[in-house]
Amino acid sequence: MTRTIHWKLGALLSLACVVTGAARSGAAQALPDSAAAGAPVVFRGDTLFRLYGSLGAFSAAERAAAVATRLEHVAAAIGSGADSVTVVDADTHTDLMVGDAVLMSVLDADARAVGRARPEVAAADARTVTVAATAAAAH
Repeated sequence: MTRTIHWKLGALLSLACVVTGAARSGAAQALPDSAAAGAPVVFRGDTLFRLYGSLGAFSAAERAAAVATRLEHVAAAIGSGADSVTVVDADTHTDLMVGDAVLMSVLDADARAVGRARPEVAAADARTVTVAATAAAAH
């Protein structure tokens, strides 16, 4: 009987350590293998950055494709200086806006995958988009 109690206590302690460690570590919430590499946002043949999280029914790959399509539509305005990319932070995401339109949203999963804070990733992505659109407008 003592062995059974010790075994159950040991199992409960092990479970508590796993649960506590998972709550403290973002790495414990592993991304699926397909998401681990992220989905590239490709603009005119160049990978600008990667998206990792799903947004509602949209997978990271679907989000990346939509961002690339939207960027093609607004690149001339950004590149010419007629419009700019602004960063708007919300509770659960950070939007990159061009005028009144959302170009993309940066999610906590996107930031966690690269080990940075969401606002920091959003600012870097905004700079990357601006540089890419400006370079495209120059050619």
